[in-house]
Amino acid sequence: MPSTTGDNLKSVRQLIDEQPNVDNTAVYEQLCAIQDELWGRLRARFSLVPDASTQRFQPYTSPDGSASGTLAAWSGPEVDWAVYGRVGNPAKSFCNLNINVWLGPQTRVPHLMFQFGTFPAPFFYMDYFPRVHFLTSPGYMDHYFDPVNAQYLELMKEDRLEPFISQSTYVRALMSPVALCFIARPGATGIIELIRANAAQYFDRWLAWVDDAEPVRRQDYADLMHRDLELRRHAAERDPANVVPERIYGTEVASAVVRALWGGQRVLPRPGA
Repeated sequence: MPSTTGDNLKSVRQLIDEQPNVDNTAVYEQLCAIQDELWGRLRARFSLVPDASTQRFQPYTSPDGSASGTLAAWSGPEVDWAVYGRVGNPAKSFCNLNINVWLGPQTRVPHLMFQFGTFPAPFFYMDYFPRVHFLTSPGYMDHYFDPVNAQYLELMKEDRLEPFISQSTYVRALMSPVALCFIARPGATGIIELIRANAAQYFDRWLAWVDDAEPVRRQDYADLMHRDLELRRHAAERDPANVVPERIYGTEVASAVVRALWGGQRVLPRPGA
């Protein structure tokens, strides 16, 4: 693995404070295109209905009008909570785009996570959240995570990237062993194409798992649903990067967005309930 610059060990807030005025508009538009490609494929595969609880965030703006964001959550027969979100001001270094797909309790297929952004260097995070404690269920790890290891190791050798290491112990524990969490090195080229190719691979693999999933017994739904919701809530609330939107939009709006992110005021019933 190539040596690091040290930026990969800094917080998102530190990175933005060091370079607060980088115009990343062009990169942002390209990342939006990747996000929309993935979201379009998701909508084509799953029956989804928008949840009214996130309507107020389509869009939302900063008090000075310089930054906007959007957050939309959807649910359906197979999907408990699917989130499409954008936040930040790419003309001022920072943007973050996400797609989070939390599946219903009918299967134990991992949940799907995508984040793309600029801090101000291009960043991406792709992950599968396990539905079981896989250290005590090694067969689950063998089935879902071992096949991803080659992709992970290949990117660890990529000299245009540095692994992005969270300062949060919770976030590091949250991430799977095959999480693709990287920041581009200064001057790196071809990053958008690299992100697009790896995101497509990550999505294709996950979709195949969904299509070939073993069903979960009905009596196990409640425990799985409880675990999923607790994980979703803690993952949203304990993200250390939440301090950046708080500075941009204010604590009240940013806190409301975090609550909407995990479905704290959802209207639609959960699948399997």
